[in-house]
Amino acid sequence: MTGHVLVEQNSKDGAMKEMEEKYRQKAKAFGIENASFKLVNGGNPGAAICKYAKTHKVELIIIGTRGLGSIKRTLLGSFSYQFYEMHRVFCYGTLRKGFTNHSSMQSVEGGACKLLGTAKTADKFSLCIATEFNIPYLFRSLKDNDHIIGEVYEVNDKTLARLDEIEAVPIIYQREEISVVMDDSSISCLCYILNDHKPELESLPLISDYSKYCEESNKVFIPPTSRPPNSRKLIIDAIKLQKSS
Repeated sequence: MTGHVLVEQNSKDGAMKEMEEKYRQKAKAFGIENASFKLVNGGNPGAAICKYAKTHKVELIIIGTRGLGSIKRTLLGSFSYQFYEMHRVFCYGTLRKGFTNHSSMQSVEGGACKLLGTAKTADKFSLCIATEFNIPYLFRSLKDNDHIIGEVYEVNDKTLARLDEIEAVPIIYQREEISVVMDDSSISCLCYILNDHKPELESLPLISDYSKYCEESNKVFIPPTSRPPNSRKLIIDAIKLQKSS
């Protein structure tokens, strides 16, 4: 049996060799005869391990808990507790900083959310404000498209699952991978896009920057907690094409 051991590159050569030998002996005790060592150069250790695992098609990752209790894990953080695959998400509406749904990204138990920066879509999309609840909707159209301004966040699996709930995937939105431009570089991000939209949406005023729109408009987003019980049906009827059975 062979395996890989990843360690952070924060030690001198002598200490590193000593560490390698220590873990090589531990690996042998568990039947791993040909352990190899990979240095992680700073940054997010979880993201580095995920990237390495994908590249080398690793089938099993073992991470120690260091014996942290629940209180210490809460105060100090546990690497294994926070270890989830990270995803980049492009947020163009109420998930952006300073808006209603942004706090939902920050308050997920066991979640992780980090702002990477502002960006704009590489391709052109349509963004409008629709329904009596003033909800922003992003969709593809053949006319009046624009590059949409937003923010890119790095989130883990638990936070991504919460975002799926907020965006009612797949009932209203679909989560798709798109390209955005950030700091003059193109990167891939997940994005919530409205498919099967009604043609009437294309006749509404289109915007490219939700934040700027809110500064200039008196229309206020109505959050789900302030909507009537049947609001989900009202929204679907207003924006989605009804599929024939």
